[in-house]
Amino acid sequence: MTDAERRRVWLAAAAGLVLLGAALRLAHLATQEIWLDETLQLRMATTDRLAEALRLEYSPPLGYLLWRGWVRCFGESELALRAPAAIFGILFVPAAIATARLLFSPAAGLWAGLFAALAPLHVYYSQEARSYSLLCLALMLCHGTLWRALLRPRASAWAAFAASAALALFTHHFAALVLAPALLVAWRRRGFWVACAAAGLPWAAWIAWSWLANTQIVRGYQWVTALWNAIPPALAIPKSLEALAFGPQRGSIPGFFKQFTVLEFPAPLRWGGVALLAALCAVALSPWGDGEDAGWRKAWLAAVVLFPLAALWTASWWVPTYVVARYDLVAFPGLVLLVAQGFAKLRGQARGLAAPLAAALFFSVIGAKLSLYYSLPPFSTGSAPSRDSAAAIAAVAGDDDLVLLSAYRGATVGYYLRRLGYREGDGRFESPAGRGFALRRLPTHPSSLFFNVDHPERTRFDLDQTRLDLRGYLAALDPARATVWVEVLPEEPRLPKFRSMLAEELARAGYREASLPAGLPPGHVTPYRAGEDE
Repeated sequence: MTDAERRRVWLAAAAGLVLLGAALRLAHLATQEIWLDETLQLRMATTDRLAEALRLEYSPPLGYLLWRGWVRCFGESELALRAPAAIFGILFVPAAIATARLLFSPAAGLWAGLFAALAPLHVYYSQEARSYSLLCLALMLCHGTLWRALLRPRASAWAAFAASAALALFTHHFAALVLAPALLVAWRRRGFWVACAAAGLPWAAWIAWSWLANTQIVRGYQWVTALWNAIPPALAIPKSLEALAFGPQRGSIPGFFKQFTVLEFPAPLRWGGVALLAALCAVALSPWGDGEDAGWRKAWLAAVVLFPLAALWTASWWVPTYVVARYDLVAFPGLVLLVAQGFAKLRGQARGLAAPLAAALFFSVIGAKLSLYYSLPPFSTGSAPSRDSAAAIAAVAGDDDLVLLSAYRGATVGYYLRRLGYREGDGRFESPAGRGFALRRLPTHPSSLFFNVDHPERTRFDLDQTRLDLRGYLAALDPARATVWVEVLPEEPRLPKFRSMLAEELARAGYREASLPAGLPPGHVTPYRAGEDE
């Protein structure tokens, strides 16, 4: 086979891998309900008070700004909201192919493309309306442009690295942990420092404005602390590497991951995959079959995978920040390159069945996980699907009524009420026909302030303030005509105080639980009316 023929075959294989990645990320893209994090992305994309919203949200603004433009063009459907994440996820595959080819070999490029296309956790985040797939793409571009600049040091190459670094930093602050290992290989290059200044100074200015020059928001990140303590911490990094390669399964890590939260995965496949992952990483980092200047590349590659995880792990002993299968995604692009080089070295140095057998086993584990991922039914948050709750509220709530939802539930139910054609304004939802009702979303604990739509200006959670708000909402009603529709709250350990406060204020205002209307399914809202017997 001639060089030209080999190149055509390689390009065809690369194109096939990109198409495979696209098919996986576009399949069932609109099937899942919108969940909390996605409603936050939508709120940031549609708010009329963008500057204040960006100040209250510590994350960098790039993802929100990109979604803002996208939503204005394509609307707010589940498909439209998730399409940018899918596009960034698809683009990650050719970026991985090109970077691994540049760093190692054409064979490594195809292995990187296969892993990038199939990685279950990356598929998951490519189907969620958040910026994590954009972050992975930006970091892979950073890796590729860095090494292109090192191999061919030109101003244009360093400018490309600066642009990629800025893209990553303005997507997520933790990108800085992945960029830091570049010091190992580029600290002597003047172009590197110029590029760092070009990317880092605007990012530092953003931090100064959003963190230092504005009111500090005391919202509470107890959920991060709870997840950190439940990992357990000693297993955080191993669990991250497993989740990044194969995705979670039921009981493997704490947190909510839709289908992964309930997915039952065979233990032999799981542990076989983990063993293969460890072996491939060991092969990639071993001196076996290394070429010229491989030492520095391996040191850098190990650092871009392990340094961010180690930094998050160390910091979390003081301020918990480590969230497995979320914030550790910054290490995923490096892991793709590491595994790809492991396969390429195994294929190039070990003749016989070793490489094909390892590949068959490794990707069989991933294939089994993906098969289960796609076969499970749609997963909804809360005690009942938010689509159904919105439909139930729209069917029973009248012009004089008040609907009370927790801030979490209100975020998703409010989205589906808007999808039913309701317009929101001044605490009310109005249908196109002019029928409407008051709807208020009450923060239940500090972390829920992220979704405090009714009072976004508040900087800290105060249950007594929520109590006063509720009294005002109830006092504005006509007791002779109004029904108060109260969310059926889930059994959660952080809700008892809120639940007690809610019951006390309803009783104080004279509202008692009433019977559900005929045809209204239980589990969504409970009616309360003045003068009703308990």
